[in-house]
Amino acid sequence: MSTESVLPDFNYELRQFRKEIREQSEPSAETLKSAINKHIKRAEVMKKNFRRYLAREDEMDVPIFTRELKRNSKAVNNKINVDFVGQIVDMKVGYFAGEPIAYSYDKTKPEFERANSQLETFTQRNIIDDKDEEVTKFCSLCGYGARLLYLKGGEERIKTLKPWETILLGDDGISEPEFAIRYYDYEINAGEIVQRVEFYTDTFVFYYIDNGSGFIKDEDEHINPMAHLYDLCPVIGYENNSELLSDIEKHLSLIDGYDRTLSDMNSFIESWRLAYMKARGFAVDEEMIEMVQKTGVFNLDEADMDIDFFSQQINDTAIENHLTRMKDEIYEKSSTPNMNDDSFAGNATGVSLEHKLTGFENKRSTFEKKYKASSIRMFEVLATAWSKKNIVFDPFAMKMQFKRNLPEDLEYEARVQKLLMGAVSNITRLSLFPKITDPEKEQELIDQQNEKDRAAYEQLDPLANTPLTDPQPKEVV
Repeated sequence: MSTESVLPDFNYELRQFRKEIREQSEPSAETLKSAINKHIKRAEVMKKNFRRYLAREDEMDVPIFTRELKRNSKAVNNKINVDFVGQIVDMKVGYFAGEPIAYSYDKTKPEFERANSQLETFTQRNIIDDKDEEVTKFCSLCGYGARLLYLKGGEERIKTLKPWETILLGDDGISEPEFAIRYYDYEINAGEIVQRVEFYTDTFVFYYIDNGSGFIKDEDEHINPMAHLYDLCPVIGYENNSELLSDIEKHLSLIDGYDRTLSDMNSFIESWRLAYMKARGFAVDEEMIEMVQKTGVFNLDEADMDIDFFSQQINDTAIENHLTRMKDEIYEKSSTPNMNDDSFAGNATGVSLEHKLTGFENKRSTFEKKYKASSIRMFEVLATAWSKKNIVFDPFAMKMQFKRNLPEDLEYEARVQKLLMGAVSNITRLSLFPKITDPEKEQELIDQQNEKDRAAYEQLDPLANTPLTDPQPKEVV
């Protein structure tokens, strides 16, 4: 296990599990408890991040919602949460997985037809586009996501796991775990909640429940342990980055500061609207207030009587600059583009747009490498099940094409295609067009269309394919 990530070091538990599986064919309750206890602290951070994303006013995880004024409890105390957390996460999910990832198989492989058919069936049955978005959201919010492969009706299925309930242990990181633990609350009787644990090896899944004094085998599972029918651990982790940090946690102090400033200013403006009036030369009593509320008029009988309002100058320019600076810092430090910025107005395209998205693109590029490695591992696990059906599937022959979800400028893309024609191969040129997910298939369609057009032209002009011959020379007399 990497010691550079925010996860605790599970090396002791990893060694113990290996020993226990080797010697007694199952993990011990003590080692399971040790691993879970180590994970809980980070799990609480991940759950807090998720609740912060939900931003419910009845939750305690958005600081501004729980703020109380100590000096004056009766003062206006507006609590405004600007959802930067949601914007940072949703922007990444939409940019990375908004355009479905294209999965295909190497056509040069002899097993292409059957392997590609199996790949298409698997991705369609599991609605892989939705699953890709789910795990991307968990990665962004929690630092990593996880998937469980299982069988249902003899077919391979995917389940997205909550990262705060999932522990992955192995020497090669969470994307290639040797063992996996899933722990969660489980209702065994009406209102009776216990902790349930699933422990995965490369062959079996073990089920345990906490009876109050420790983990025991779950007797409700008739087959325990149960073979999961894969030859590798069927839980796969997806890393957000090498440190397993979320996209939001380093920026929460800035976000909280923005919420406080905006809430304070909103409260200040509202409190002055409520009424701060001064009367000179007379006392305002309840009867006068009631009369004013009915008529809207003060009767001032004496010359020295006067009514006025307190006024206070607000340095709105300084406040606006302060809020703008904080907002810019949030977007810059989180490498998230501010789509309301003036620089995104108009028709910024090509190199100009990519320059503005440099930080965001660097973050996406890092995540794409991590995502691809984990997905290859997923298909490596799947291949062990498909081999039992006599289906040959090489996970390293599976191709993934990622498309950034950007505003389209088809005119610019068409100019690029035209400029590259003849300079690079057709396949390379077509692969640069964002909407083309399978350049080889597109080239086949072009060839078919050209052949169809040629045949149609020959039907219209029977002489179109007749070879030209030189006319017979005239005899010279």
